Amino acid sequence: MDITVARAAADWTTWDLTDLLGRPLGCITEAPGRQFFIDLNERGRSLMPKANLGPHASLDEALTTIEKYTHGVCRLASNHAGQP
Repeated sequence: MDITVARAAADWTTWDLTDLLGRPLGCITEAPGRQFFIDLNERGRSLMPKANLGPHASLDEALTTIEKYTHGVCRLASNHAGQP
């Protein structure tokens, strides 16, 4: 399953996760100290019940974990420009 990753509209520390049909799966949140946590909603948990939710050392590491459990690809949406 491929997943689209997009910055949350009002928050530079959160990325929303959706499937290719636009259904939400949860989000990734950056905590202080550059720790990244995967926060899955009910649908996301049913797709990735054994996924390591964090902390992860980078956004890329969190996305790699998601790809491992979905056997798909995470794609950044066009609104990721300007990412710190």
